[in-house]
Amino acid sequence: MNENLVSVTGSTLLIIDDRPHNLLFLSTLLIKQGYKLRKALTGAAAIKTVQTKLPDLILLKMHLRGMSGYEVCAALVANPATCSIPIIFMDVPTQFDDVVKIFAVGAADYITEPIKVEEVLVRVNYQLTIKKLQTQLAKKNAKLRQEILGRKRAEYALKKLNKSLSRSSAILQRGQV
Repeated sequence: MNENLVSVTGSTLLIIDDRPHNLLFLSTLLIKQGYKLRKALTGAAAIKTVQTKLPDLILLKMHLRGMSGYEVCAALVANPATCSIPIIFMDVPTQFDDVVKIFAVGAADYITEPIKVEEVLVRVNYQLTIKKLQTQLAKKNAKLRQEILGRKRAEYALKKLNKSLSRSSAILQRGQV
């Protein structure tokens, strides 16, 4: 795999799948890559798990018993605390409308089944890299906004001082001191 400018090793992933053998396969694969893993067998359990500690990325089965992957994704995207977590759907979209719906509910990407190891690793790494770069950019933008605010305050203070000095200079020129 290509080296990235940002390291995503150690990121926490949440896998939501109602098939234990898929959870085991993906967990084993991703732990070997240095990711921290959390798992949920149902959509409801996943939403509770996410509220406890935010993962960096979610791998979500499209078709779950009970609450569908679409419903889980929509609920997470609607929540301001979880809306920035990239979600990758896993399943076999049976129609083009399924692919459209995946993105319409707010998912970042999808992986088709049967799952291919390289594809999972590349897509997970790609989404985590994007998220990390977005976070870095947001922090730099906040720092720049603070810098701009500080400069505006300094500029205002200088203008005020200049005005005061101009008045003092005018008074001195008139000899009114």
